[in-house]
Amino acid sequence: MRVAVERENGTVRLTVEDNGPGIPAEEQARVRDDLDATGQGGLAIAATLIESYGGHIRITDREPRGSVVTVELPQASETAEPTGLHNH
Repeated sequence: MRVAVERENGTVRLTVEDNGPGIPAEEQARVRDDLDATGQGGLAIAATLIESYGGHIRITDREPRGSVVTVELPQASETAEPTGLHNH
């Protein structure tokens, strides 16, 4: 497993790579649906939080095996608050 964090042009990128079996082709559509879903699921929750901060998440294949999960977020200021979440 490899984890990297990079900062470039006001964006922070977190990349997690593994060399496991990866996500089978038949499961990739479900994973993408989870990312786009407004319902339940770990990836849907993660995507909702990441998007509330103006970022995005993507999952791709790592050749010759494994997966890569990339999260990109705008670099935050000290006073930044998520755009889609409100404190009550």
